[in-house]
Amino acid sequence: MAYDRELIGLISRHEKPILIYLANRIPAGIHPDHMTAIGIAGAACSLAGFVLSYFGAGWLLLSVLGLVVNWVGDSLDGTLARIRSVERPRYGFFVDHMTDVASQALVIIGLGLSPYMRLDVACLVFAAYLVMTIFTLLRLHVRQTFCLSYYGVGPTELRVLLIAGIVLALVLGPATVVTPYGVVGLYDTLAGIFVAVAAISTFRLARNEARTLAPLDRGHHDLRSQTVSRYAAVQNGHLVLAAADGRVLAPHPREGVTSRLFPEAALSQDRT
Repeated sequence: MAYDRELIGLISRHEKPILIYLANRIPAGIHPDHMTAIGIAGAACSLAGFVLSYFGAGWLLLSVLGLVVNWVGDSLDGTLARIRSVERPRYGFFVDHMTDVASQALVIIGLGLSPYMRLDVACLVFAAYLVMTIFTLLRLHVRQTFCLSYYGVGPTELRVLLIAGIVLALVLGPATVVTPYGVVGLYDTLAGIFVAVAAISTFRLARNEARTLAPLDRGHHDLRSQTVSRYAAVQNGHLVLAAADGRVLAPHPREGVTSRLFPEAALSQDRT
């Protein structure tokens, strides 16, 4: 699969030299698939840390470790494949993005199973992630450009923000916020803000993308419409077959039907 990659995150744009440095020092016996598995294991580790935080906030450090391990595995599988020239574009694309979704599901559901965030709020966060993923894949299909970050925020930046939230939870505990609608968990509030920002951003990006694509397809659409209407006119006029440039290949014997329904075809007949 040939496509361009866009990675313009505030942090991730600077991480490439680090990833190349690490990839060059990975033992030959470790392959890209192993790094993918390590990424999944890191996400599972984060889930375990969130769930175990019911027994003490110190378990959140396990979640932080899991996020770091997830970053290492998720970032280095593709880098390692490119460094060693063992890319498998279709297989790699499929496995990478399936495991990305699985990793995010583990981490976010883990948040919902912790004492810091409600499960329904965590599901909204996961839904926002899936919508953004769908937009990214649709844009890849129509543009052949795979954008890994928007407004300076990509996977690495999201991990950093999540780690910052975990540190905040370690300091404040399961804090709450008083609102006109009652007492709401602090982290539920932060998650709601994230979902709102993600929804608005995705809507704006999708609207701008549609406006950009519309004029690109307009000429092709008009030409296609003309071709279809001309063919339909010939078909309704009982012409068996007509060429795309208007030349009648099998005119109906009844005089005048061609000129009434397909004037371009009649002109072609006169020239022949």
